[in-house]
Amino acid sequence: MKEYAKTKKDIANYKIRPDLDEKFRVGLVQVLIEKIVREYLEGQVFSAEETPKLMKMIVSDIHAKVKSQKYKRYKIITYVAIGERRGEGVSSATRCIWDAESDCLATYTFLNVNETKS
Repeated sequence: MKEYAKTKKDIANYKIRPDLDEKFRVGLVQVLIEKIVREYLEGQVFSAEETPKLMKMIVSDIHAKVKSQKYKRYKIITYVAIGERRGEGVSSATRCIWDAESDCLATYTFLNVNETKS
């Protein structure tokens, strides 16, 4: 069995939260997300056949760009949903354990004005 924190010094040096200068920068990440999403989706027409491949590319790009910021002590979760707007509602739910002092969330919503491909 693995032993943890054998001395008081070990306990004092173990960090469970990032330092202030290592905190997740929501504003910066939102700009990255917006740029990537706009590059992929602006001017596009919705196509149910192309959407799964497009979503994978968007998720991969966003995840890679955020990971390149080298945030320590953060697990990066990237979630993208693309749907056709036909006046219907959409519901989505996510659950997680959240630390209000150090966990953050960056979101971006893109609404395209183009018509659906028949």
